[in-house]
Amino acid sequence: MIRFLSRSSVAILVAAGLFRLEAAKPPKIRSAPDHVPTGPRELAFPGAEGSGAYSRGGRDGSLLRVTTLEDNEKPGSLRWAVTQSGPRVIAFMVEGTISLRKPLTIEQPFLTLDGSTAPGGGITIKDAGIRIFRTHDIIVRHLRIRPGDEAQLGKGVWRGHPRPIKSGDAVTVQECADVILDHLSASWTTDETISVTHSRRVTVQNCFITEPLGNPALHVENGVPISHAYGALLGGDCVSYLKNYFAYFKIRGPQMTGGTPELPSRTAAINNLVAFYENSGTRVKAARAISEYIVQNNFYSHPLKPGAPDIHLLAEREEKAGDRFIKPEKAVGQTRVYLAGNLGPLRPRSDLDAWDSARTEFSAEILAQLRVAEPPFRVAPLDLLPAEAVEAHVLAHAGAILPRRDAIDERLVRQYRAGTGRVIHSQDDVGGYAPPALPR
Repeated sequence: MIRFLSRSSVAILVAAGLFRLEAAKPPKIRSAPDHVPTGPRELAFPGAEGSGAYSRGGRDGSLLRVTTLEDNEKPGSLRWAVTQSGPRVIAFMVEGTISLRKPLTIEQPFLTLDGSTAPGGGITIKDAGIRIFRTHDIIVRHLRIRPGDEAQLGKGVWRGHPRPIKSGDAVTVQECADVILDHLSASWTTDETISVTHSRRVTVQNCFITEPLGNPALHVENGVPISHAYGALLGGDCVSYLKNYFAYFKIRGPQMTGGTPELPSRTAAINNLVAFYENSGTRVKAARAISEYIVQNNFYSHPLKPGAPDIHLLAEREEKAGDRFIKPEKAVGQTRVYLAGNLGPLRPRSDLDAWDSARTEFSAEILAQLRVAEPPFRVAPLDLLPAEAVEAHVLAHAGAILPRRDAIDERLVRQYRAGTGRVIHSQDDVGGYAPPALPR
């Protein structure tokens, strides 16, 4: 059933100054991620934190209404709205599930996409994900993105005509600047879940990043099926993952990747709840280019395999040598790693050495070159929580909670508290899209 937002509700939003009905003239821009912000710095919204907190989004822009759940290029559809130009705020007049025919690509800058405007049960996106590519000043909030395996395997409405490409990530941010993703629920992916690469000034905060699919048939590389139930890739200059819930994955909760000569890596994973990981929780990759990492006040819990490290520090791979690690002394380069305040199976108490949380392939001599006693860069604004408070805070506040949580996220919270669950192969393993898991 589709429910519509009343005209009076839209009028209230406009009167409150949240939206304007006419588009403002967009300022001159440069190509992302080299875009340089201009004008006064204002928070994207109350509670915005980290490196992407000052994203302009669609502020002072036009109001575009999504009035249908159909995926097409016609006015009123979500796909039509994201492809328009100029500052714009997208509001949902409907609730329900949007089945994407192909990934939803956002390339036009100055956009706010806010699922909290939907009535009733909110908005879920399935069958493909969102790709934010070579753009800037993007705000995405309060959406559920759960691609699933139906389109790729020819299940459900796709029976008889499966899509020949994998569904991929729930959200990918690539070659962008000034982006903030807030209160998203991302799951049931066939690559990573929410990833940021080759970008500047990006925040991913208050998100559920859970249950990537481990069926090898869904992810084939060089003809080889791979169980690719991975969490997130995190790379770029000033990229922050804050107060997210990572759960039921093999590795990459998140994986912090090294810099390049063209773009340094300054990445932070702070105040995340990381649980139910098979091989490792957070991974940090040393590199020869500028690579500065902050892993601070995270809470690690419920590893799925004995001995799985909370944090794994490893070398970058040598491209010319296939999948073989380069020699550690050549991998360090300009890598600096700040670990502080993390709690988990390897470091259950705050009076233990901060580096007890990590396992590494490096010698003590090489490790001494990587470790730093102070953060190598500043993450601001940030309301830093002690690791002891992360579990309760994230379970209560993360994910797409407006207009309300769905049954899938409620199940994930129950499973965490019960200490149950595993890496899944299909969304059908945990009830799938059947009501009441999704809004009507």
